[in-house]
Order: sequence, then C-alpha cells, then structure tokens
Amino acid sequence: MKILNQNKTTAFDSAAAYLSPKFIAAAARIDSQFKEAVNEIRLRAGGTASLSVGENFFYLAPSGITRERNRAIFCGDDDVKFTVNRLCGGSYHAHAHTIKDGFIVTEKNIRAGVCGETLRAGEYEIDSINSVCIRISRFIDLGKNDVLDIIAKNGLVGIIIYSPPAGGKTTLLRSIVNSISKGLHGSKIYSTALIDERREVFIEGKMSGGLLDVLSGYPKAKGMEIAVRTMNPQVLVCDEINCDDAENIFAAQNAGVPLIATTHAGGIENLRRRPGIDKLINGGIFKFAAGLELKPDGLKISCCEL
Repeated sequence: MKILNQNKTTAFDSAAAYLSPKFIAAAARIDSQFKEAVNEIRLRAGGTASLSVGENFFYLAPSGITRERNRAIFCGDDDVKFTVNRLCGGSYHAHAHTIKDGFIVTEKNIRAGVCGETLRAGEYEIDSINSVCIRISRFIDLGKNDVLDIIAKNGLVGIIIYSPPAGGKTTLLRSIVNSISKGLHGSKIYSTALIDERREVFIEGKMSGGLLDVLSGYPKAKGMEIAVRTMNPQVLVCDEINCDDAENIFAAQNAGVPLIATTHAGGIENLRRRPGIDKLINGGIFKFAAGLELKPDGLKISCCEL
C-alpha cells in the first residue's frame, strides 16, 4: 500500500523522529490523514515496525505502509537500540529509574513503553530492551459530555473513569481537565491540580492557560499530598490508578478534595472486583463511575452512581 507524503507535520512525525533512518524514510511517505489516525508506533527486535490504528495494524514498508508482513521492513536489534538511545537523549542511565518501570519519557513529553530481558530476579531491571511502543499523544476536545454533565448537576464529586487499555481514558481525561480548568462547554471554572506521574496527560499549549497546576513526575499519592498542602485545588486529577496505589491514595484523600481518576477495567463488575479500587469506592472517594467504549462513530460514555 503506497501512500504519498503531503508534507504536513503531525504528532505522528514527532514520534517517528525517534526511529532509525530507514523507518523515518518509510514514515515520510505516509499520508498526513492516515498519520492522524495512528495511536502507536511499535518496534520488535527480530520482527517489524508496526503502526496501531484503533484495533488494526499496519507495517512500515519501503513504499510507506503495508498490511502484508512479508513486505515489511525488518526491525533488527540495532534499530531498537537506536530508538531507545534517541528516546533517552543519549543517556540511558538518566532514564534507568523509569525504564525499570517499563517506560521512557522524552524531553518533549513523548512516552514510550519498553520491555525486554531482566537478569536480576526481584529487581526487574531491564538488561536488554527488545520491544518499544511509542504512544502518540493528541489533544482532542470532546466538548460537552456525560462526565461534565455529572459535574454540572452534582458539583465536584469523585469520579472513576474506566475502560480496557487504549479505550480512550486519557483522551477523555485531557478534555475534562481542559474544560473544568477553563470553564468550557458549560462547566464552571475550577482550580485544578493534575498529578501527571508518567508525564503523558498534560499537552503544553493545548491545555495551558486555565486554572491548572501540573505536578509532573510526582508519584500519585505524594503529588496529591503536595497539591492539597501547597496549591489549594478544588479538584485533583490523575491517570491510571491501580490497586497498589489505592492505600496511599486513600490516605492522601483525608483532606476531602474530590478526585477524578482513570483505571483499567472491562466493565462495572470487573471494576468492583479489583480490591484496591473497590476500597476507594466503598470509602466514598468515588461517587460516580464512567465506562468508556470506542465505537466507529466515536467514544461512548456510560455513567452510573456508585
């Protein structure tokens, strides 16, 4: 499948710039409209470079993209090492603490997941990276939505947003933060503290200018504690909480500032079966849940009171 370049710089181009030269050359031949649909760029040593578009996958090829794996450009160990080195800005050790947790965040706040081989049992330090997943972050203003309606009707309350991985949680969270911190789409304007532990929610320029304080790189519970103690927010926001976070978040919520957060779950029953999340719900941290489902015509949001 040959797609000609239209010379338009996109978020995809910014992410593809970390690839090795042969993959950059292939990416340059992709149409800008297609680039806007790409969610991830994935490298697998000994395999291919693939592009995720929703639930579909394409391979980088000499002509641009292809759906035939035997026409894809081979991805070697050197290609993965090249990309990891660029993502780290030439300093692997400066990013060792996040690589240990499976991700790298660049100076431009582009986030890449990494995995590979660990030889230090119990420490999970990656000795050799063999797979890279570069996330392509975009700000999409979703306008007036069901979560904003909850806030409009009930004031600021705890809301847990859930979906399977890549289900639109972070996209919705960005839109909500932008709306409530700027008073858009019928929302009142609120002083908002965003705890962006992995530096993947806030997009500078697109989300700047409102009553938004961003605590970038802080562990969630510590970020909440500092925000409440020093910034006096009306609402706290964070992305991708898990069961391990729950105890610390519960302790940090003693100040009573409402929390809007996301987590992975396939449905409301699955959400309630997660012990840490259920503890937060039973403890009154979350009053409403919003489940997400990606549909061909957009993002479907189903809300319920807990």
